[in-house]
Amino acid sequence: MKTTIILLVLGGLLFISWNTLTTTKTEMQNYQVLKKYKGFEVRMYPPAVFASVTKQGEMMDIGNQGFRDLAGYIFGDNQEGNKIAMTAPVYINPDKEDKNKSEMSFVMPQAYSLNNLPQPKNSSIKLWKSDSVVVAVLTFGGFANNKDIAKKQEELKALILESKLQHKNNFKYMSYNPPYQLVNRRNEVSVDLVNF
Repeated sequence: MKTTIILLVLGGLLFISWNTLTTTKTEMQNYQVLKKYKGFEVRMYPPAVFASVTKQGEMMDIGNQGFRDLAGYIFGDNQEGNKIAMTAPVYINPDKEDKNKSEMSFVMPQAYSLNNLPQPKNSSIKLWKSDSVVVAVLTFGGFANNKDIAKKQEELKALILESKLQHKNNFKYMSYNPPYQLVNRRNEVSVDLVNF
């Protein structure tokens, strides 16, 4: 009995270590923390290159379709047949023009620019470069769904108001972990700030 318990504990520790190692090897989007507030922080993100796809549905409802298209692109379904490393986070946000649609975006590795990034074969994938941006970010754990994200957005909105900051009401969800990672999950909601 003791041996079984010890093996289960060791197996659990190995699984947690493996989960942590798989995500620490992933390139993260660069940012600088400008200020920490109660419950959230303000970050500056420099320009980055993205691959994005827009699908019908609320944010988390487009997960499988959007991920399949973008993963296909980075796994070699592009004009050069090149593989591109996965990065974090994956962004999901409501479409700016059609609220019945959502957009999923992969951040491209820093080694790529719009000039040397392979062109997608899938015409629904767009490549673009962001401007530098200052955002408020609230971090939370677990497996997120549309209801959780909406709740966290409202929480962040209240914290920003309490801190006497102004935002652009363009909330985004950021996911950092693969679906098979069961522990130490990182989710974030962010919104651009005005005149920070």
